[in-house]
Amino acid sequence: MKRAAALLLVLLLAALAPTAVAAWSVSASGTGRASATTVDRAAAPTASAGPGQVTLTWPATRLSSGAGVTGYRVLRHDGATVTTACAAVAPATTCQDPSPVPTTVSYGVVATVASWIGAESPLTSFTFDTTAPETTASITPAPNAAGWSNTDVSVQLSAADSGAGVASVVRSLDGGAPVTTAGASVTVPVSGAGDHTLTFHAVDRAGNVEATRSRTIRIDPIAPVTGVSWTDASGTSTSPKAWYAGDVTLGFSATDSGGSGVRSVAVDGVPSAGSTASRTVTGPGPTSVSFRANDVADNVEPLRSVTVRIDRSAPTSTITPADSGTWVRAASQSFTLDARDVSGTAGADSGVASLTYAVDGGAAVVVPAAQLPVTPAALGQGAHTVTYSALDVAGNRQATQTARVWVDQVAPVTTFAQQSGGGQVTLTATDAASGVASVAYKVDAGSYVQVTGSSAAPVIAPGNHTLTWRATDVAGNVEGETTRSVTIAGDTTAPTLAISDPSAGASYPVGNSGTGSWAKVCGSGRVCASVTDAESGVNATTVTYTLTASTGANAGRCWSGSAWTAGTSCAAGMTLAAGTWSGGTIDRSQMAPGSYSLTVRAGDNAGNSISQTLGFSTRP
Repeated sequence: MKRAAALLLVLLLAALAPTAVAAWSVSASGTGRASATTVDRAAAPTASAGPGQVTLTWPATRLSSGAGVTGYRVLRHDGATVTTACAAVAPATTCQDPSPVPTTVSYGVVATVASWIGAESPLTSFTFDTTAPETTASITPAPNAAGWSNTDVSVQLSAADSGAGVASVVRSLDGGAPVTTAGASVTVPVSGAGDHTLTFHAVDRAGNVEATRSRTIRIDPIAPVTGVSWTDASGTSTSPKAWYAGDVTLGFSATDSGGSGVRSVAVDGVPSAGSTASRTVTGPGPTSVSFRANDVADNVEPLRSVTVRIDRSAPTSTITPADSGTWVRAASQSFTLDARDVSGTAGADSGVASLTYAVDGGAAVVVPAAQLPVTPAALGQGAHTVTYSALDVAGNRQATQTARVWVDQVAPVTTFAQQSGGGQVTLTATDAASGVASVAYKVDAGSYVQVTGSSAAPVIAPGNHTLTWRATDVAGNVEGETTRSVTIAGDTTAPTLAISDPSAGASYPVGNSGTGSWAKVCGSGRVCASVTDAESGVNATTVTYTLTASTGANAGRCWSGSAWTAGTSCAAGMTLAAGTWSGGTIDRSQMAPGSYSLTVRAGDNAGNSISQTLGFSTRP
């Protein structure tokens, strides 16, 4: 049978083997004939996911005769269910599965010629991906437990996708422009102090975009710095001084410019949490205190130290010659002042800073240590007082010292005085500096009589005499001898005597107290009298009194000056004060009721004497 010049294909399908196809061909001469050929098995497809679809691509398939196929079908195997996912008309070798199954399926391709189908290709397993990838960030070196690093770091971003696979990683550092890197991982360097924020996400091949994540990277590469404050024992803040005189409190305060903050401050190896610490140094001597801080990022400050020197002992000072408490017999006296600071504790002496002195209450003179010892101007005639004290570098001041510098080269001067009418003589010496030590005199060719004190009253017999005298002061200066003719008139008159207490004939209560007691002149319970002598003068050794009891419990007894004694010859002395001669206090409690007799006696220097007696009584 003849037909037009065309090729008719008859396909016979045989499963899993090249499909045999019978072809009827007509020659140019019009002669027809039949020939056999096969459809080759298609190659396995490749699958890639896209938004809501799977794209399948495969190589072209031909007949064994070399002729091309007319189309393709892609079969989806979902377990036992096989469906046509998509088809393509040759020469196209790709199509899209518009309804992918969100699970793992297999895709195979068959070539078609008209209604004949070739053998299915090997299957390609594929999982349709609707899940976004996940990215993790790891920091190298790893931050410490507080989340801080003290060096520059690298952040490794690693994305994983269980489906289509990771296409790229996108990141932005500290708000910068996003940077996209193909693949599943990227290393991001981070440097500089402070808090850094890294945002990132991954995109998979299926187009799934991970939600943006962020990671804070905290870097502090700077060690903290510790400042030191000094407070003395009075609580006053000071700049560091070379020496202190008492306790010193050191305050340590650390700051951290790197941003992580101070974790602790260690003083002498003992840490205190926080940014401050303190240490009180008591000394004495030098004490080294070490300190350093560390921060939350584990930066450690270099170890530093300060030295506190404490001197608790005041210096000492000396004056040469030392104060002996005696007068110097010289025209002037020089002295030297010096100071030293030696406590006996090694390393605890700050040294002398200065010495301050004053003479006779005058202006204070401060002498720096470099000018010690110092010899001020010599002191002239008189009693001088030098005050001085030393100060050390730490501020300890010695208690004020006092020294006497007594200078006297001038002899005393004696004044002669004689009572009118040729009476007795009195010698009175004066000395403006050291004072009079004694007055010595001699009458005619006799020996010197030395009287301690500043006056003497020679007892000279009536007549014409030569009196010589001289005085000596405490410094040892001796007055030159003075000689004078003296005429003493004869004295035949006794002194005058009048008893003022007690009163003659008076009656006093026992105990001599209360109303009616005697206390007119020299006090209750004393015998008082007035004794004068205008010529030779009263001889003090002769003024006495005798008090006896004639009746009562004390009858036959007398007052000895300190107790009632058996007998009637007691004689108690009297002394002159404020123009009145008085005896000692009588024990009035022992003056039992009865009659008493009082006799007062006195004499002058010419040997004349007088006495006076009176009686009185005591009553219950």
